Amino acid sequence: GDDELALGNRNGADGISEGGHVTIMQRGDTGTWSVRQTIRQGLGSYVGVDETGDNYGYELATGDFNGDGRDDLAIGARSEVADAPAPSTGGGVVYVVYGSASGLTGTNDRFLTGLDAGLAVVSGAGPFQFGTALATGDFNGDGDDDLAVGAPNVRCGGLTGGVGAVGVFYGNPSLGLVTTNAHTFQPGTDGMLGTCADARNFGGALATGRLSGFGYDSLIIGASLTTVGGITGAGAAHLIPGGASDLDVSNNRLVTLADLPGGVPTVNGQFATQVEAGRLREGDQVVQRAD
Repeated sequence: GDDELALGNRNGADGISEGGHVTIMQRGDTGTWSVRQTIRQGLGSYVGVDETGDNYGYELATGDFNGDGRDDLAIGARSEVADAPAPSTGGGVVYVVYGSASGLTGTNDRFLTGLDAGLAVVSGAGPFQFGTALATGDFNGDGDDDLAVGAPNVRCGGLTGGVGAVGVFYGNPSLGLVTTNAHTFQPGTDGMLGTCADARNFGGALATGRLSGFGYDSLIIGASLTTVGGITGAGAAHLIPGGASDLDVSNNRLVTLADLPGGVPTVNGQFATQVEAGRLREGDQVVQRAD
């Protein structure tokens, strides 16, 4: 019933890892913290090969992806080379480690790549940086957590890298995160607002939250280097509400600083460098808005 603490060390440490590792710590009844376990590629039954520069642990997120009542851990390794053919230098991978009665375990752990989300790898296009940002939420309201993965250096519309993309994987009550129905969101494609020409660093930051009153989590995507009204690097956020079977792109919104009272986009202002969702309270009354 008590939460543990996951700490990412993306650059590794002497005698522990070359490409990064994750330390799980637990607070005892006396208030003393202790290391419960260390997770890295190739340690024990954990998948992968520990290599310098993988950035394993660059980003972390927790969620119950298989509906067993225990939290699972998603680990971003944004410089891993699993889906990047030469001469690219690291497409990025997300490792998924599942919880058990005894804690996180390498049993049934797996990795997900940009290819699994439908991203097309282009030789020489530069790294995806898949796993730069992670966020969990129940986008389709089925009770199992889903995972969004940011890849802010993906090509879009024939442009060079740096536009970005977000891959989404859905949870399954028996299998955990699956690639079935996984897909990719990019600005200006498949009904998403914005354009590839203007967007930059799309997926560099992610968050989820109940932004409507319909029981589904929405996805918030930061695109902090996006050009807004000709202003370079002003930044923007994209909001995609959840739906009965999938994220509802038909109702997506693009928000810039100009949409806020008194907000004025500025050159390299980098609006939406970080995004987060939560509930605002007036006294003990929860204020909710559905629109």
